[in-house]
Amino acid sequence: MAADSRTGELRDFLLRHAVAILLVLGLLIRCLWGWKHGFDYAVGEAANVAISIARDGTFADTFARGSGLSAHFTPSMTLVAGGVYTLFGVRTGAAELVLAALSIGLSLASGYLWYRVVREVGAPRWAALVALAMFCLLPMNFGLEVVAFRAWEGALAAASAALCLLIALRLDRAAAPTWKGFTGLAIACALTFFVNQAIGLAVYGAMGLLLLRRFPVRRWLAAIGIAALCLIAVLTPWTVRNAVVFDRFIPLRSNLGLELSLANSPAATTGQDEHARFLNRLRTIHPLESEAAFQTMMRAGGEIAYADALGKQAKAWIAGNPGQFAALSLHHLREFYFPPAWQWNIYTEGAQAVGLRQALVWGLSILGLLGALLLPKIYGSRALYLAIFVLAPALPYVIVQPILRYRYLIFAPMMFCATILLVWILARMLSRARARPAG
Repeated sequence: MAADSRTGELRDFLLRHAVAILLVLGLLIRCLWGWKHGFDYAVGEAANVAISIARDGTFADTFARGSGLSAHFTPSMTLVAGGVYTLFGVRTGAAELVLAALSIGLSLASGYLWYRVVREVGAPRWAALVALAMFCLLPMNFGLEVVAFRAWEGALAAASAALCLLIALRLDRAAAPTWKGFTGLAIACALTFFVNQAIGLAVYGAMGLLLLRRFPVRRWLAAIGIAALCLIAVLTPWTVRNAVVFDRFIPLRSNLGLELSLANSPAATTGQDEHARFLNRLRTIHPLESEAAFQTMMRAGGEIAYADALGKQAKAWIAGNPGQFAALSLHHLREFYFPPAWQWNIYTEGAQAVGLRQALVWGLSILGLLGALLLPKIYGSRALYLAIFVLAPALPYVIVQPILRYRYLIFAPMMFCATILLVWILARMLSRARARPAG
């Protein structure tokens, strides 16, 4: 009896603290992954700017020291990394430990918030726990969560977007959504949009759905006005800085021309295999990937003038080849949800278990997209909020070349929609099997 009692107490303890246990396990497994891989440090444009902030106090040198002041992306996690480097030294052990803790913490926070989101929609606790366990324990994005997002904004964007969604769902559930609550949501959405515009589409989509569902038409104008004022307030400091520094209106980022040109040019439609084609284009025009491209950028007058020139060329090609552009856009959309194997080897060669990882991602995409479509029928119309976060972030990446880092924005939405749907299907199958008459 005593043994049965202790077993029952242990089971009750595990059930009561299951969320905390899964998050701790998620933390430990990511720490072990980081220890095995030497913890490394973030690289690329965001890391370069973080170093510039620490070294010179400037948001600059996106492509290399000397490339000048930048508006390549909006400042968010880069500022955090720059501040940490200022305090602890550039890429010192202490600095990287702090940044790794922040990156992992934000990643796990997004998983926890999505657990709360699906519970808010109506998913059973045990189903939500299965989804959280999959998010915490499957090693699908550890390289991003432990290393890259120390300087890049992916984990911060995912966590802030999940928070916006949770706020929207709670306002949707309220007897009468208050202006105070809506203003809080508008501020959170504006900050999230500033951090990452792709996930920003999803949070504003959720806000729009909230207005349609819970606000009478007579209150829409006031609500839209509040949302617009919050967005203007968030964008203004960065816009003013860019106007002063570059003498032009740049409310968000200046790199669209470069990204557009990487994906849309005569080179994109050659018979060369896509991996080789993209790498060749990357090394031809991207200033971070080749010295020749860097020197071309400097001769053009810097990163903004260079991106503008590339964008002009890309837009001219698009205007002259609308059919090919449409085909490429559909191809990019497919790659966003179903990435080809070569994407695991864009910047480094020799990625391990690519076939298995690709199979997991594709399976997750199939179930996640099905979940986005079917969960509103299972749990009611409030699950439409989930579908927005699965579908909307893909839209900006249709016209550029998607890579694995970009699609992290849909990782938690896809994981939770996929798992909740799969668990519901299995539960229905078991229920029907039990209901069948014996014999």
